[in-house]
Parts: sequence; structure tokens; C-alpha cells
Amino acid sequence: MSTDNRDVLITGVGVVVPGARDLSELSPDHFRDRVMARPIDRFDTTGHTSSTAAVVDDAELASVPRRLRKRVDRFCALSLVAVDRALGAAGLVSNDGTLSSAVDRDRAGVIFGNMFGGWEMTEDSLRRLCQVGYTGVSPYIAAGWFPTASQGQVSIRWGLRGFSKTVVADTASGATAVGTAADAIRSGRADLVIAGAAEAPVTPYTWTFCTTTGRLSPTTYRPFTASADGFTAGEGSVVFVLESAANAQARGATPLAKFGGFASTHAHSKAPFAEPAATTWSAFTALQRAGVHAGEVDYVGLDAQGQTGADQAELHGLDTILGSNSDAVGRHTIKPHTGHLLGAAAAVELGAAVHAIQRGASQTALVHARGAEGTVTSSVLTAA
Repeated sequence: MSTDNRDVLITGVGVVVPGARDLSELSPDHFRDRVMARPIDRFDTTGHTSSTAAVVDDAELASVPRRLRKRVDRFCALSLVAVDRALGAAGLVSNDGTLSSAVDRDRAGVIFGNMFGGWEMTEDSLRRLCQVGYTGVSPYIAAGWFPTASQGQVSIRWGLRGFSKTVVADTASGATAVGTAADAIRSGRADLVIAGAAEAPVTPYTWTFCTTTGRLSPTTYRPFTASADGFTAGEGSVVFVLESAANAQARGATPLAKFGGFASTHAHSKAPFAEPAATTWSAFTALQRAGVHAGEVDYVGLDAQGQTGADQAELHGLDTILGSNSDAVGRHTIKPHTGHLLGAAAAVELGAAVHAIQRGASQTALVHARGAEGTVTSSVLTAA
């Protein structure tokens, strides 16, 4: 597929999710029948409607320096590891571990999404506040719990000073972050953006939020089945290096995929997951912006909330756009294997779509995501 200088290319992907630590493992073939959800052993889940979650092994965070780990929450540590892996995969880390001189730090930004921010650090501080007083509160709490912590720490760690944002849009956060990054490059605000999402919801307080929403399955995550009763939550991070085609070509980077188009809208219904119209609009608009006909789509990454009404509305909204091609298109979700990573869930599906393009299983992928507050997004990826 031809490119021009303002086209947006994905040149690196960093993965740290339950059961997968690089792009090659972000596929159903890698997981086969494995489901990464396990009984939670970090705290007592008695009384919660769900007691299982998919978590990342602590060993995956070993590359975060110990002093830095004390200053950041788990969701931020996951972000830092995924960014390291993404930059490495993109060939942007020099032999001495520093950022490549090919990166103009004033034209390189960071856009991250999440849903809850950092409660591992916050809960511990609140507990110690009650037990020993204010001296028990972490001096890093003010910066540690903010949803913007990942954006800030990644910018500091790599010295990036370009256009940067943090997105909080429920389970559409990751897709919105990556789409915003692509728009920033396409509009000339940045040449390179590190974009993705992270979530670490397996703490007592956050888990209370999760279970009281009624969105977690008390049994097993089975989207698009008659017995679907919610999803199983998980933690992790997926990060992308997005570059303008001009920037990627100038440094001789090999693109993994082209980020062709993005669209975001808002479902105005009081039950946004049951509204197919916003799905139809976002998918149509993203395809139009990518210059892709619906008949060319051969892979769909699904939102897969795991509720019967929500799942049916998603398929209905997409079928309206895909038309006669709908039955022939592969519909996918990797989340039942990795767990639903909430604010990072859509980033996981985008990563799986990049992997499908890389292995030749897809030429044109449409990835759909929705959030409980009504955000509905569609992203179009194509072979570069």
C-alpha cells in the first residue's frame, strides 16, 4: 500500500499482559485454550461477586529500577516496561540503553490511557494514614495515583518534550489514546508518539469498584454466547510507537502496520452499550478517513463487553457497515484469554490486529471499542 509523508506508521509494539510479553504472543494461537484468569491471592475477596483476575507476574517488572518502583504505582510500572519494549522493538534504543539520536525529543510525545489510575500506592498510604498518622503516607502519593502518572514518568524517563496527553474514557481509553496520537502526527503536531494504555485494578478498593458495577462475570468470560454474564478483569499494558511516514523512512524503520483511520463519537443512550447507531457511525467514519471500502475489511477486533445485549448491539452496528461482507469477515477478541484490561483492553485488541497483519492473516483490520460513559471508537489498520 502506498504512503505519503503524513501517513501514520506503527513501528514498534510493547506488550506486558498476562500470558504474553511480546507482539508474537498476542494471538489466540499462542494462548490456544489457555485462560490466564486465576483466583485472586493479593487480598480477601470474600463477598465480591468475582474472585478471579488475570495478573502479570511480578518478575515482568524487574527492569524498573528499585528506587523508581518505590515512587510509582503498579499501573505506571507496567507502562514503563511496555514502553521500554516498544522502543526496543522499534529500534529506538541505543546499545547503551539511551534513546536513539534519531528521535527529536521536542517532536516526540506520549499519549496514554487508563481507567482507574494508581490505587496500589494510594490504598497503602490511606491504610497507614489510619494506622500511624500522616507520616505513614508515601511522599510520592500526589504524583503516583494520578491517571497522568504514566505520561509523566515515561516523558521523564526518556526525555520527551513533544505533544502529550492522558485519556480517561473507561474501556475505550486505550483506543482513544492511540487514535489521538495518530491524529497528532497526521496534523503535524508531532513526528513520533508513544501511545498506549495500562491498568492495574487488582487492589481491594479498585476491585470493589469493578464488582459493584455489575460488569464482571461471576463465572467465566464468554462474550457472544447465550450464557455471557460479564467479563473477567485483568492488568497489563500495551504500547505502540507511532511515527509519520517521513520520520520512519528517514531513519530506515520497518513498519509493522499503517494506522489508516480513527473515529470517535458518543452514544447518547442511557444504555450506551445497547446502542448500535454509534458503532455504525464510528466504523463508517474510520473507514472513510482511512480511504478503505468496507468490503476490504478482513479482520474485526471486537469490544466484547460480555453482556448479551451489549454484544448483540455491537454485532448489529458493525453488520450495518460491513453488509454482505459481514459473514466473511473474521471477528476476533483475545480478551477472554488475557482478561479484560479495562482502560487498556482496546490497546490489547489493537496489538492483536497488528500481529494478524504481521503474520499475513489480515490486510485491513477494523478495531472497535466502547466505554461506559458513552465513548465509541473505531480504528482502521492496514498492511504498510
